[in-house]
Amino acid sequence: MDITVVGLSPKSDVDLRRWAEITIEKWQFVIMKKRLMHTGDLLNSFQSHVTMDADGNSALISFAFQYYLRMLEMGVGKGVSFGDVKSNTQNRREDGRQKGNRRKQIRGLYNGVFFGEAMRLLELMQAAYAKEGAKIITDEFMLGSGKPTV
Repeated sequence: MDITVVGLSPKSDVDLRRWAEITIEKWQFVIMKKRLMHTGDLLNSFQSHVTMDADGNSALISFAFQYYLRMLEMGVGKGVSFGDVKSNTQNRREDGRQKGNRRKQIRGLYNGVFFGEAMRLLELMQAAYAKEGAKIITDEFMLGSGKPTV
């Protein structure tokens, strides 16, 4: 999973490495909270790597983990395809059975954490850009002719 950040100022207060670490910590917390630590392989498989351009204007954030995390969220695996998940649930209701497909979707395990943290990164970047823009405008106003040039 890769995220590309473009137009990042080298002087920005946004620490992408720390954001990636926090995202991994939240994934690990959700796995522990939902008691999915059977062998610990999934919990220990998370890695992140942040690569920035030489000029610092863009960055690439890469996450690596066992693909099993996605399978848990979708409720698939071992002969159960994504299309079978919904049809198995419907068949159980029609038959009046409580049990059937052993695989259940674990919602919020991957997408909930990832998109929540992506929104948090967006907020951090908005604050950094607003601060940088305000500084440029005030510097121009104080040093310039008294009128900001846009």
